[in-house]
Amino acid sequence: MVENLIIEDFIKEWLEHFDLIFNQDIKINSELSLSYHIPSLNIGVLIIDWKRPISIQIVNKAIQILRELKLTTLYLISKEISDPAQKNLMKYGEGIIPIHPNGISEIAVDISIKLKFLESQIIM
Repeated sequence: MVENLIIEDFIKEWLEHFDLIFNQDIKINSELSLSYHIPSLNIGVLIIDWKRPISIQIVNKAIQILRELKLTTLYLISKEISDPAQKNLMKYGEGIIPIHPNGISEIAVDISIKLKFLESQIIM
């Protein structure tokens, strides 16, 4: 649980650093929730802090969140994804980027790139 708080703190600090408006702990319905939503970039972050590999049910929920919120990208942060869940993610999870907790800096890099792209579009 301590690791989960650290991950959430890092992500929150990055979002604040980029001066982005975000929503935290969004309840979509009785079964679906999202850790972070960044509306301006249409991005979501789902943190799953399990000691075991996440199951196909969690991947299916991530796919459902992506589609229901019409997100362009959903970062799925987890230590490990089971083989069946990984196959389902590869088949149906376009737009979902799995990230290991040790690699969460990838989110900051990706957000930075997306912001620069948006800025270039506004300037043109």
